[in-house]
Amino acid sequence: MKYYTYDSNLRDRNKFTSTVNTTFGHRRYFSSLDTEIYFGSKQIDEIVAFDFTIAEPKLPIYGYNSYYANRIVSGRRTVQGTFAINFTNTMYLLNILRDIDDSILANDYSAMIFQCPEEDSTGLGIGNSAIFTKRFDITVSYGYGKSSTPSFGGCYQTLVGVQIVDYRQALDTEGNPILDMYSFIAKDIRYETAQNGNQDGGSNPGNGNGNNPGSGNGEAVPTYLIANQSNIKEHNNLLSVCSNPDVSGFVVNPILYMSNNKYYLTMSIDTVNNETTSFKDVDIMVSDTATGAHISVGYDSIKVGYKTQELTGALRESAAKIYNKHKDSPDQSVNCDISFKAILDNVYVTLTHNTFLTIDPNYSN
Repeated sequence: MKYYTYDSNLRDRNKFTSTVNTTFGHRRYFSSLDTEIYFGSKQIDEIVAFDFTIAEPKLPIYGYNSYYANRIVSGRRTVQGTFAINFTNTMYLLNILRDIDDSILANDYSAMIFQCPEEDSTGLGIGNSAIFTKRFDITVSYGYGKSSTPSFGGCYQTLVGVQIVDYRQALDTEGNPILDMYSFIAKDIRYETAQNGNQDGGSNPGNGNGNNPGSGNGEAVPTYLIANQSNIKEHNNLLSVCSNPDVSGFVVNPILYMSNNKYYLTMSIDTVNNETTSFKDVDIMVSDTATGAHISVGYDSIKVGYKTQELTGALRESAAKIYNKHKDSPDQSVNCDISFKAILDNVYVTLTHNTFLTIDPNYSN
């Protein structure tokens, strides 16, 4: 069924087959005709197909003699997809990747290219190295959501840290246009609402420990960072970046300690340039490869400051293994994942950070 906006110009693709006035207000139903694809800040006009998937496997954790899962924890997020471009010349995509900016999640390692000093026999400047080394961002814009004048309901989402992993070309005998087809992986996804678009709901800056894209003008502006207080380099970088008032900073500090033969896990979260005074749905997942022990602790809420929980039962056994293994080691830390909900742009969003748990024999609350 097709929908039309009353008294609209049917040649305007922003409204044709897009919006309908319901008892709940105007709703927009996007189609592929309302969509633009950007690589970096460049709109790709020859793209004819695009799809991506986000996989977040879940792991149920059962307590002793439990018939239902006591907790279900999230696994690693995987973002991957494909796109197809009309073949116009052999260098179409390579020229685009050469001209656009690096990903907002690019780092020093992203720019490194390991190439043997051999003569380029291809004539394309490839030589003895990978063809697709660029890490870039792909933005899917709905209703001109990335422009400075978005239409009703305009929004966009950005796949960050994209890298091409596969390329193939399809030819047939039916006279169809030749297609270049690519597969890619990405580090994460960010959701954005166009700043000037009319919306019923708020924006979701997305998950992950990184930066979000800018507000529709092609520029990347970081919106939040997370740092471990015990990681001096990471903490100093956060304080430096958060000198920009538009950046929200979150400082986490998980510590495992023992007192009177009891084991405790204390967790603190503080903010920089953010008005959040409490956090909810806080989860800490500790994984120690040295002992094979795991600890999973959840808090409904934590106010700015700290919250301590005694580890009992099976958690105490795991804590004892981890504590006794690392308390005297030079590096008194164990890998852990932290997730929590914090207020960004007046909306609670889930943030995650891969960091380490400090083992501190001298700590006391």
